[in-house]
Amino acid sequence: MKAISTHSSQQLAVHRCSKNTPQFLIQASQPKATPIPGRFAELLAPLTQQTFRQVVQQVQQELSIVHQTLCMLEDQGFQGVLNDLLHSMALKIGELLDADRTTIFMFDAEQQELWSMVQEESGSNSIEIRIPADRGIAGHVATHQETLNIPYDFYDDPRSEEAKKQDQRTGYRTYTLLAIPVLDQQGQLLAVVQMLNKIRPGVHPTLPIQDRIHHQGFGAADEKIFAEFVEVIGLLLESSKAFYAAAQKQRAANALMASTQVLGQSGLSLQETLLHIMAEAKQLMQAEHSILWLVDQDHHRLWTYADIPHQQIPLGTGLLGKLVETQQPLNYAFNHPPLSTHQFGCNIPLYSVLCMPVLNAHGKLIAIAQLANKYRPSIANAEPRRGEVPERYRINFSKTDETFLMAFNTQAGSILDRAIINADLEDKVRERTQALHDRNLQLQQEIEERHRAEAKLKQLNQQLQQLSRIDGLTSIHNRRSFDECLDKEWRRLRREQQPLSIILCDVDHFKQYNDTYGHQAGDTCLQEVALAIDKSVKRPADMVARYGGEEFVVLLPNTPLPGATHIAEMIRTAIEALRIPHKTSSASERVTLSLGVAAVIPNTQQSYTELLEAADAALYRAKQQGRNRVIS
Repeated sequence: MKAISTHSSQQLAVHRCSKNTPQFLIQASQPKATPIPGRFAELLAPLTQQTFRQVVQQVQQELSIVHQTLCMLEDQGFQGVLNDLLHSMALKIGELLDADRTTIFMFDAEQQELWSMVQEESGSNSIEIRIPADRGIAGHVATHQETLNIPYDFYDDPRSEEAKKQDQRTGYRTYTLLAIPVLDQQGQLLAVVQMLNKIRPGVHPTLPIQDRIHHQGFGAADEKIFAEFVEVIGLLLESSKAFYAAAQKQRAANALMASTQVLGQSGLSLQETLLHIMAEAKQLMQAEHSILWLVDQDHHRLWTYADIPHQQIPLGTGLLGKLVETQQPLNYAFNHPPLSTHQFGCNIPLYSVLCMPVLNAHGKLIAIAQLANKYRPSIANAEPRRGEVPERYRINFSKTDETFLMAFNTQAGSILDRAIINADLEDKVRERTQALHDRNLQLQQEIEERHRAEAKLKQLNQQLQQLSRIDGLTSIHNRRSFDECLDKEWRRLRREQQPLSIILCDVDHFKQYNDTYGHQAGDTCLQEVALAIDKSVKRPADMVARYGGEEFVVLLPNTPLPGATHIAEMIRTAIEALRIPHKTSSASERVTLSLGVAAVIPNTQQSYTELLEAADAALYRAKQQGRNRVIS
């Protein structure tokens, strides 16, 4: 049978019967002008006194149709009206032809797909399913534009293989099938109406399908009934196309409004703004990937960190570079030659790609929105054969997608521009803050270095002061250190009225020792003597110092003359115990000391000079009396 075309000689009127139970009354009437603004003048043209009542009734009918349509739109919107329209049509066709199930597949010429609205399992919402226009029974009817009537048993027909798989998934059983194409007045395909399982009249609906089936299937009478109503059906399907286009625009407008509301949130960083923009664009266009490339003329690059790892490519590279130059959209279909990933700056499989410029309010190119791999939500993502495009991605970005994305980019461009400006300001503030932080660290380091230098200098000064008070040869106090300590102890003991003793020591015949053994041996001798004297003094307040040449002095605070004399004798004995050979000495064959001891309680009538002179006099007497002795 040939395809059924809708050369209508009648006009359709659609009436909303109930708010809660939307149904459609299909009514035939004489041909009239389409009730749209600007056409009512044609309706009123025949108005005369003789035709007044007839024309008024006709106008009232047209206004009633417009009013009812507006009421439906107010309650449901375009999508709701579309769902009701297709659902009611399918129910009515199934009722007229006693079909158990009826599906209306609308034809999308741009995408070369058949689509239909089906109820979700919950029954509360409808979802849109799409199939290629050359697949399955419906695809065969759409391609050849001819009626396909398969009697019982449908499964015996070789064209039923794909339907068997569908039945296995749904648990339904198809026995007979009638699929009819519907064409518009220009002979172009509008839809395919597919009816399953002719039901015997009067059979109870609760019986299993195999007990209700009419084994002869759909006949010529059914096709004739359908042909009688095809003009009305065609008009309704034309309305469906209009409602579908309006519903798509409404959906895009709602999505655009929602996405821009999300993007308009204050406080979003540039990265968050990029992620939000591309997430909204990806959802709006049903794309698998979305990438927003920012144009950085200063560094001659495109860069991104949305949806794929942060990366950058030089300006002028691949097809993106071409778009930067032309600022014209790029739309590559899945059936074009395979796309090279490096042409688009990303390392992901590409099937279809849509790239659009993003301009700011001044018309300056600031970014490129790139969508990759348009997909059909109703088809699961399966692993394809090598070299083949998966079924899910055998769909292209349409002109409508381009329009939606361009509108989206207009809104997103101003938001993105603001985010870029804020990011630049934040970068400058961050750079300034970092510079101040670095300068502060530098100053802190300089201060710390200065403190370390001062501490080191203080340490060196202390060491220098210590060295200035230590004899370099013997490592005991020197004359300067002794004089300072003597002055301090003199004043202290004068206040406390406590005794202060001094022992002057002289190495006997040291000049002869140097002449005999050499100066190096003489230095070693003095070092050993100094160490022995220092070990003989026990209290912390006592001091041993080199007084000059081979002379040593011992300062003994809070020590009376007997105690000092005892310590002097200990020192003399300790030097003898060293048993340092001295064959040119007249006092002994070994190195010996002569010691003079003096003590006094300091007072204001005397000075420590007199104490030193007394000790020196005692030392002189010790030498006169034969050396190697103590004189107090």
